[in-house]
Amino acid sequence: MFIKPEFFEEFKCKASECRNTCCKGWEIDIDPISLNRYLNYEGKFGKKMKDSITFQDEEFCFKTDESGRCPFLRKDGLCEIIIEKGEDELSDICALHPRFFYDIKDISYSGFGMACEVISDKIVNELKNNDLIFIVEDTKDDGDLCQKNVTLKEVHEYNRKMDEALNDTEFCFSFLDFLLTKGIFKEESIYAIISSIEPIDEQWVEELKAVKGVSFDLISIKENPSLCAALNRIYQYIFFRSMGSCYDEEMDQIDIQRYSGLDHFAAYNTELIYLLFKANKDNEGKYSLSDAARRWSAQIEYASETVQDLLKNVYMVKKI
Repeated sequence: MFIKPEFFEEFKCKASECRNTCCKGWEIDIDPISLNRYLNYEGKFGKKMKDSITFQDEEFCFKTDESGRCPFLRKDGLCEIIIEKGEDELSDICALHPRFFYDIKDISYSGFGMACEVISDKIVNELKNNDLIFIVEDTKDDGDLCQKNVTLKEVHEYNRKMDEALNDTEFCFSFLDFLLTKGIFKEESIYAIISSIEPIDEQWVEELKAVKGVSFDLISIKENPSLCAALNRIYQYIFFRSMGSCYDEEMDQIDIQRYSGLDHFAAYNTELIYLLFKANKDNEGKYSLSDAARRWSAQIEYASETVQDLLKNVYMVKKI
């Protein structure tokens, strides 16, 4: 069985039109098969390729410049590897980004990271429904492929059927419902954990500091239907994305403690994204809610160990 967002097949990289390239500010690892190809390139491009590869943190990767740019990111925003050799020559991490994949027992999940502006814009601005819709693909006994659309609550039901221990967990699948029934987080320890993560850049440090000076205004959110819907989609996305961090592959079982914190984790980080937007926006609209979601994703979403730690603790904190 496969579960993915309804827009999964629609994704298309903006390439040179991207305002926030994924070819800058990230460590770009090279998988062994791609490395073997790259080391066999010949000529001037082959020399540049060999000169651009380094070994650090037990991984082969591309050397980036002082600003964190990949050596093959051209000034026009295009990839020199694609221009010279074709898209099939990209290493796995470049070919798959911003897609993610995870398994929970017999179910395979896939989606996208919101660090990609295509995806953050899609979730925040382009989708109009209050809820995210997911596609479930399964093969019938006769071999035919069956597809149907489901909500996040129905996605959770598939996991619950696989693990009876989840029967004792109760979740809010709507951000507004969570706020109205479980409250707003004001927990310094969670903020402290997030603040302790190595920052992606100095700008993030300043953006996060600014959050301390603003308050979460539930009334204004309730009175703004489009904002409320956008925050709900962010909330549901984080919930869906974080389910993969709740599965213990070695034990082949769902970590109930982490899973039990999913809606609290999603709520806290949705609140944080809203506060990032509220604290850092200006009159010219240079910092949007989509930007806040993208920045959060780049800093938090990919810190897998931190996400697991937060999931274990965040549902236990006191809320008001």
